[in-house]
Amino acid sequence: MTRIAIISDLHTTGKGKNKRLLSEAFDAVKELGADLVLSAGDNVNGCRREEYETLSASVKNHLEGIPLFCAVGNHDYFSNNPGDVSDEKAREAFLKNLIEQSETANRFQDGAYSVFFGKIHIIFLDCIQNRKNFIFTEEQALWLEGELEKSKKNQLRIIVNHLPLAAHNTGTQKKGRPFMAGNNRLQSIIDNNSNIIYISGHTHNRIDSDCPSAEQDEKGNIYLNGGSVGNTQPCIIDTRRLKPIRDSLPKDSEEYRRINRYFKMGSMGLLLEISEEQIRVRGYDFSEKSFISRCDFVFSLAAMNYKS
Repeated sequence: MTRIAIISDLHTTGKGKNKRLLSEAFDAVKELGADLVLSAGDNVNGCRREEYETLSASVKNHLEGIPLFCAVGNHDYFSNNPGDVSDEKAREAFLKNLIEQSETANRFQDGAYSVFFGKIHIIFLDCIQNRKNFIFTEEQALWLEGELEKSKKNQLRIIVNHLPLAAHNTGTQKKGRPFMAGNNRLQSIIDNNSNIIYISGHTHNRIDSDCPSAEQDEKGNIYLNGGSVGNTQPCIIDTRRLKPIRDSLPKDSEEYRRINRYFKMGSMGLLLEISEEQIRVRGYDFSEKSFISRCDFVFSLAAMNYKS
């Protein structure tokens, strides 16, 4: 069995709480026996050197022996504060160190590259152009099609992109909202292929919400959203439903504390357990150090037309 931890939106700042959340997440990943860690982007908060240095140190101290590969998000390029100056060299050095972990790496441009992990082909897309102007270029589309040809017949393919797709915006009810230009081009490439797991982040949705963080389409391809390590949002839909229940309970009761978790920021990720017959996707709460019962999905590899 292969175990892959999926994380996203770390938003590393190097200060106080965020530094603790990184340590908790990486320690949990190691305790869960992950063979590999994939991040769906926004690894730092503002593309500053000290942030990348803090993240690199945390990886070294808490993930020793477990490879980590990352997609890039808008915060890996730009800060939300227009006055901040991005350190492109720091980002480049961070990505270079990651990519050099694999002898099979093929880098296309900036944060677009691919690696093989055993029989699994992992492709990272880079659709960040200018803050939140997300573009999937035709050049990158052709590169992606070429990469998928390399593993078309007998390998599981994982595509990691910071941005969800309009038709598969997992973890939220806002289906149909396009997160990037070229959305239809990327979706058509996936639809024309099989054995694909598409991983995204960006939305910060709670993995334990009413809206599933995993789904499988009619072709068998799987779509996942990794939630957020550093800044998971309160569960909006659940809070509306649970507020009357919570407010009717004593504040010192265990039931009140359990429900109240849905009203707070969280730190969560996914664990993929890939066997010869199936893929199991389980949500994990890094702060609570426990699996999330509302996020436990099993997908058949036969439904993906995959042959191990």
